[in-house]
Amino acid sequence: VVPGWEEGGFYRLDFRLEAFRRQAAAQAAAATAEGLFDGVLLDWWHEEERWAGRPLLAARTNLLAAIREAIGPDKLILVNANDRRVPASAPWINGLFMECYDTSTPGKWRQIASTLRWAETALREPRANCVEFWRRPDRPDLARMRAVTTLVLTHSNGYCLFSDPNDLPTPDHRHLWYPFWEKRLGRPRGPGQTRADGAVWRRFEGGVAAFNPLGNGPVTLLFGFPMRSVATGRIGRRHDLPPGDGDLFERYQGTLE
Repeated sequence: VVPGWEEGGFYRLDFRLEAFRRQAAAQAAAATAEGLFDGVLLDWWHEEERWAGRPLLAARTNLLAAIREAIGPDKLILVNANDRRVPASAPWINGLFMECYDTSTPGKWRQIASTLRWAETALREPRANCVEFWRRPDRPDLARMRAVTTLVLTHSNGYCLFSDPNDLPTPDHRHLWYPFWEKRLGRPRGPGQTRADGAVWRRFEGGVAAFNPLGNGPVTLLFGFPMRSVATGRIGRRHDLPPGDGDLFERYQGTLE
């Protein structure tokens, strides 16, 4: 028995064994056969891992191949690769669950954005990528919530999760609901655009999403008509956005005083 991570209660499974891979594939097929689940997610996935000095990559891709054969081409396979690219796994998987536990530096934010953009083009369709940031337990952390939301909106057609940190005594991945998420943007009108000032914005049918990464300077967004900030409620043609934050803007239909 080989323990998993430090929190306890988890054990590593030896996917080098063909019998285990057959069993995992059979379980995935059973879970998806009746349409109750659209696919499966494999946790703790990274291609550089070694065991007793030997690489495990071939065993990982063999596991993916077995699961894909069992569930067929139309079901989803996601892997939790954190902020890493997994090019050897790409032919079999539809998406990454990016559990980003370390978002402490601008370099980490750049890596997360780069990996998400890679996953949006390199993985098989239909794609379903999700980025998870952890909130800091000692504060509301609303800027970080807005940042991960708009990072995903401007860099992908995927999903975001702003969750409680794993070191809390509650189960992992629980989260609050934020009114910021209630804004309906509709379909995107095109891909996100990186601005000269380092921010990224993207136009949607119902508004604009803007993301300003950590490590960038404050930016000023100028619009041709009055826009309302979903974060602040402020209305105007000019809006300021600090680094490590994001915002959504909708066209104001009223009359400015």
